[in-house]
Amino acid sequence: MLEAAVLFSSLGEQGIEDWVYSHDFQQFWLHACEQTESSKSQLHFGHYMSGAHDKEITELHVASLNTIRETGVAPDRWRNSVTVLLEKVFGVRLITKLRAICLLEADFNWLNKLIFAHRLEVHCRLHNLTPQEQFAKSKSCCEEASLIKNLATDGGRILHNSSAITSNDFDQCYDRGCAPISGLAARAHGVSRQSTRLMLQTMQCMDYFIKTGFGISDEPAFGGSAQLGSKLMGLGQGSGAAPGGMRNIITLVDNAYKGMGHGMAATSSMSGRIFLLAAIIYVEDTDLLHWAKFYGIEDEEFVRQVQDATTDWGMLVHATGGAVKPSKSFWYLMSWKFHNGRARLKTKQELIQFSVAIPQSDGTTAVIPLEGNDVTKKTLGVWSNPLNKPTVPLVKLKEKGLDWVDKLRVRPLERKLTWLSLTSQQYPTLFYGLSSLYASPDELETVMGSVYFNALPFLGYNRNINKAYRTLPTDFQGIGLKHWSIEKLGKDTAVLLRHWQSGSALGVALEFVYEAFLMEVGLDGNVLTRSFDRFQHLATHSWFKILWQYADRYELSITFNCRFNLGPIRRGDMALMELFARFGYSSDSMEILNRCRRFHCVHSLADILRADGKTIDPIVTSFQPGLSSRLFSWEQPTRSDLRFWTTTIKSVVPRTIPAITTLGAYISPPHRPYKWLASRDNSQVFHLLPNNKYTIYQKDDSQRTTRSGPRYTKISTHNGYPTDAALYASVDPNPSPNVINLHSTCDIYNAATNQSTFLTCLRSFSNQSLWDNLEIDGDGDWIITSIIQGTLEIGMDGSYMKDLSTTACSRAFILHCTNTSKEIKGCFVDSSHQADNYRGEFLGALGPLLLLRAAFMANPQVDAATVKIRLYCDNKGVVAHGNKVDEVLKSEQVQADLIRLMKTYSRLIPVQLQWIHVHGHSNDTTPFHKLTLAQQLNVRCDALARKYLLRAIQQHLFIHPSFPDEDIILSIRTEKIRSSTRKAIYKNWGTQLARDLFDKRNKVPRDSFDLIYWEIIPKVMNEFPKTFQDWVTRHISDFNGCNRYLSRWKPTVKNVCPSCGIANEDTKHITHCKDTSRTALFMEGIEEIRSWLVTNHTPPHLASLIHSYLSHRGDVSMESLTPLHSPYLTLAQAQDLIGFDNLLVGRLPKLLITTMKSKLALLNQQTLTIDRWAKDLSRHLLPFTHRQWTYRNSTVHYKPSEGKTVAEHTM
Repeated sequence: MLEAAVLFSSLGEQGIEDWVYSHDFQQFWLHACEQTESSKSQLHFGHYMSGAHDKEITELHVASLNTIRETGVAPDRWRNSVTVLLEKVFGVRLITKLRAICLLEADFNWLNKLIFAHRLEVHCRLHNLTPQEQFAKSKSCCEEASLIKNLATDGGRILHNSSAITSNDFDQCYDRGCAPISGLAARAHGVSRQSTRLMLQTMQCMDYFIKTGFGISDEPAFGGSAQLGSKLMGLGQGSGAAPGGMRNIITLVDNAYKGMGHGMAATSSMSGRIFLLAAIIYVEDTDLLHWAKFYGIEDEEFVRQVQDATTDWGMLVHATGGAVKPSKSFWYLMSWKFHNGRARLKTKQELIQFSVAIPQSDGTTAVIPLEGNDVTKKTLGVWSNPLNKPTVPLVKLKEKGLDWVDKLRVRPLERKLTWLSLTSQQYPTLFYGLSSLYASPDELETVMGSVYFNALPFLGYNRNINKAYRTLPTDFQGIGLKHWSIEKLGKDTAVLLRHWQSGSALGVALEFVYEAFLMEVGLDGNVLTRSFDRFQHLATHSWFKILWQYADRYELSITFNCRFNLGPIRRGDMALMELFARFGYSSDSMEILNRCRRFHCVHSLADILRADGKTIDPIVTSFQPGLSSRLFSWEQPTRSDLRFWTTTIKSVVPRTIPAITTLGAYISPPHRPYKWLASRDNSQVFHLLPNNKYTIYQKDDSQRTTRSGPRYTKISTHNGYPTDAALYASVDPNPSPNVINLHSTCDIYNAATNQSTFLTCLRSFSNQSLWDNLEIDGDGDWIITSIIQGTLEIGMDGSYMKDLSTTACSRAFILHCTNTSKEIKGCFVDSSHQADNYRGEFLGALGPLLLLRAAFMANPQVDAATVKIRLYCDNKGVVAHGNKVDEVLKSEQVQADLIRLMKTYSRLIPVQLQWIHVHGHSNDTTPFHKLTLAQQLNVRCDALARKYLLRAIQQHLFIHPSFPDEDIILSIRTEKIRSSTRKAIYKNWGTQLARDLFDKRNKVPRDSFDLIYWEIIPKVMNEFPKTFQDWVTRHISDFNGCNRYLSRWKPTVKNVCPSCGIANEDTKHITHCKDTSRTALFMEGIEEIRSWLVTNHTPPHLASLIHSYLSHRGDVSMESLTPLHSPYLTLAQAQDLIGFDNLLVGRLPKLLITTMKSKLALLNQQTLTIDRWAKDLSRHLLPFTHRQWTYRNSTVHYKPSEGKTVAEHTM
């Protein structure tokens, strides 16, 4: 009740509008599926769909619904529903395994969906009402919920912190929703009194008719009408109000549960940010997360904490009318022990004495089973365990794939339908939960190989085809089966990019585990770009370690911004683990040293050296654990480990210091606290004490300074912080009481004070090519004044001229001060394969944001949190994303790299940004001087964008693709990935695979691979039916059924050509056969190609050269057919390196493309581009080769008479 009151009061008057409009009605019913069952009254979907096409009928329906909602009087037919029983598992028809679904009246259920689903969802997202623990909401999914649970266990295993998970699923879900609590929760979320009462009263008085194979029952089986008894409880399975209503109830339960102090509250290792997550909830599936409050907590105390939380959760659920189902509940307990210095999880047998019980509605409790941490359970459709071992998930994944193959065996499909089933149905099934799978690439590929091996015959391939062809992309004429490892890496990077720094629960979990991962590994900089094989032993099995392994395998560089990584603390500093690796310590030794390093809470040389930067601090060679503001994992190394650590430190550091002389000044604040400070003149030393006190030690000038350093005597103790402290100090104890010796000092770290101007801040950004087209009135320092006064207006517009360049786009922007008329004008012109109008729009949005950031960097003292800046744009997508800075992007969001960057920059600017849509090209209908300022800025930006785009295309003046302060940059071979990571990985991996495969099988020499214009192949292949694409793959892989290969497993087949009788009929012979009929067909085909070449503006000499080369059927080189001084001599040499047979399967030389590109450019024909010309030529060559194959097969298979083939007649 209290949580409902708090939630309701936070909304004030901002409730959900429940008035129904005509456009609401038509928007749904015009696109509804007429096959959907509903309505016992037989007023089915079709009635409302038909009515939606007519304005007056629509208004009649809308008026009826609004009248019912306002009066609260529902039609009698609304209180009748049909209950159908559906199979949960295909083929399982046990009554206890069926799901009951209520079919309500169509208009009543639609009204519920409108208010309690659509509008309530938007309202909750707008006011941030739904807790992050709930994942049954838009732009979230089960996979993400499952991954968060895995990340939580990763954190526990890396930090060696006790944790637990209790799985407490709701019993009967929607059917146990208590009406009073449901109404209270709905009202607390802003649903009106009328809509809440109408929905609940109708459901309470509902009569339920059963539908079976014999029809619908004449009388209701049960119900809440007057003649059947008391009113019913529940929201109804199948009701449009049930999901939203259940989410409202769980929100109250969740908030109350957290208010009691329960849930996981883990501190991030570097930033100190608290990762708060009480549970993982998806409808009725609930996993409660528990996190020990300190290292080494006693098991009894921690289990008591878990039991208290579980009890409170159960009692809160009971208060809503619900219950926790004991048969589906269980719990995991992760408690740590140390054996020979290594942290080990306790086994189930060691924890069997502990139990957790859940309260029941009758006042009793039910003990739920404790599962071993290696036991894998299926939750939210994903198999997982706290150790994140992949063994069982891989078995289940394999079963999924082989079950599909078995179904094909039992009931085979046409080949094209088999491919459709694979791509549309089976791939999503197989790849569901792939981000939560912690299998290595080799383990995943083993399962993939088994599934594909069994599936290949049903896809039209011999299962013995070379493995590489299975997943070779169709870009290189392979089968193109999806590579599971690449799909996993693509999904993992998509999750990382979508959620990093987004503020979502998954984003915070990723940051929490990443920081723990970095602290554990102990390397500086971007660990994920380092060699996995060399440093993998430093990391615990975790999501980021698996990501590291996959990225290393597929040459994907994942570069985090330096603010997310560990780095040097002092000038000349170096990570200790880096130092040990340079000295060649073995993996086992490195693990020992890493444990001791974490025990002492040190990371780099600066942490183990004293203030002078060259002397080892004796505290780090002691047996005492270290102190740090960072969070290191809990470690208990053996004394033997610590002695080895001491020996190593004393050996390595003296050999390292001479190379760097001494460490310099601090460039970041030390995480190991200095308890001793000194004044600038060293006259006083200050000892910082607990409780905000410090002691002053005065230098004793009466004593001679010895090798132990000058002596200081304690004189007084004070509250607060010593204002005269200017140096960090290292001191040594003195035999005399209240006396210390000063060893050395160094300057205290002070963040650099800002003395910059707008221009110097702008020049400090990386990638200065961004400002090549920038024009600034004055020095630009006026911009901050304009922001404060509210006189700054920003306009932008983009340009994309596909006819001039398909890879270039631009975006211009103008920052205009309405008070002084001063302006900043600029334009970004980018060149990428992802270029289009949409990319250009987002590109320009970054310019004003960077300029605003520079203005605030130059004036950090300015508080503009309440100031609103208006940015005008004619693209609604930019406006929508700009106004939703914290919203997570879709997994396949177009131009995601720029949108993420726009959101990042928006979060870094301490001002309110309001993006406003303005119609573009307003000057087409209205004189410029009559336009508003926003419209004028848009028109001017459009002209600027066109101007700079034309100049960039002519002079090749494009910006560098990197941008300042990108959170994460993905790249392959130093080339930044700007669109789909998965596609980029496929392209890079596929290129290497194809180069190796074709060279190994003597198809394309390695040195000649890059001479082929591979870019056109996918465009050509996609224009053919899938069955033809399969033939191309079988042909180039030598698995197309030639007699050379058939004879190997069919003794009755002779290895001779069925046409010419020559022995050894292989794939190459298909186009080289000298049979008279096939030769005639061959010559007819090349005449058609010649005719096409001439028709499509190929120079006569080049067309004749290609015709002559083809007519010789590879017996002579193209170079020998080319005159000595011909401009096509180099082209001919390139073609000879590629080979005749490659040309016949559509693989064209790049030099042919560059030659024709210049020729076609002179024609100035927009319809005939070089890509179109190359694609059409390749499309002519492939069917030309295929005709030879089909003609050959007519000899083998066609039986004109007597049941014999042509070949059999000639025997």
